[in-house]
Amino acid sequence: QEIAASDPSFFKPSAVPVEEEAYILFVDALRYELAMEFFERLAAMGYKLSIEAHWSAIPSLTPTAKPAISPIRELVSVDSICTEFRPQLRNGSDLLTAKFRSTLAELDVVYVSNTSDIEPGRRHWQEIGDIDTKGHTEQSGMVRRVDELFEQLEEKLAAAFERGIVRIRIVTDHGWLLLPGGLPKENLHAGLAETRWGRCALIKKGAKTKLLHLPWHWNPGIHIAYAPGIAFFKNNEEYAHGGISIQECLVPSLTVEANSAAGRSARIKDFRWVNMMCKIETIDAPNGYLVDIRLQYNNPASSIAYLEGKSVKDNKITLQVDYNDVETPATIVLMNEAGVILDKKPTLVGE
Repeated sequence: QEIAASDPSFFKPSAVPVEEEAYILFVDALRYELAMEFFERLAAMGYKLSIEAHWSAIPSLTPTAKPAISPIRELVSVDSICTEFRPQLRNGSDLLTAKFRSTLAELDVVYVSNTSDIEPGRRHWQEIGDIDTKGHTEQSGMVRRVDELFEQLEEKLAAAFERGIVRIRIVTDHGWLLLPGGLPKENLHAGLAETRWGRCALIKKGAKTKLLHLPWHWNPGIHIAYAPGIAFFKNNEEYAHGGISIQECLVPSLTVEANSAAGRSARIKDFRWVNMMCKIETIDAPNGYLVDIRLQYNNPASSIAYLEGKSVKDNKITLQVDYNDVETPATIVLMNEAGVILDKKPTLVGE
């Protein structure tokens, strides 16, 4: 905050070059460290990758920061009125979710809600909000979901590439703070604020506080007050964003390109059960790739396959399970040698 106080332009967001990208995948709250971990997972899967760091628009909240890294950003008014930290378009329209999506359509950008929406040769915008949703609802318990969230991202990427997309830019709006047991509380009487969120507030005209004030991204004539350090304006919150800490404001953008190298297109082609033996056939899976049968596809400890013979050879493998598991719902999982899941198919044991 000392840097921000001496030079408010320090947090002027660095532009994420989204306008030239044909496919943008917006991942709400992809904190920088998580992006680096995800980068390493994708590298192990054979994707071509690059990653850059940028500053979030402030306050580091979705209503403010999401438009700033979207294709519609040039249409947003820099004289906006701060309504729940949400700006307006230059035509005066409030930038609610429906208006955001309709404006994308006006720019001939396809909003992708299902894989079937993808049309190679056109521009696309797709959204995943699970990280932020789980953070707000599960607080510090969200960290147990990281692998699950990464797998959802991997599935979105794979689906787009299968539809003919060759390059995807992953962008985000903000990071977050997480402190098990609760962030320290900063007192701010609700009567002093027009709008008060967890880490920032729009103070009423004429009200006085000792909080640091910085210009709002969408109208520098409006100043937003920030909780100091990692403080929060409410009690008992472990997950938060909206402030100006580096954890909230340093954001990544990743470029992911499809890779036709051996093993990248590996898939489960077919399987059949012969009593308690599952005969599995794969496509483009190099020898040494792994196959498992699990009760929870993303949990190796839930495997019900015998330990021997889990490696693919000549795109074939046979796995055996115990008779006690007959008709149990399970998932056949194909992985590379690093254990990264490439494909999965549901099954009933012995069906």
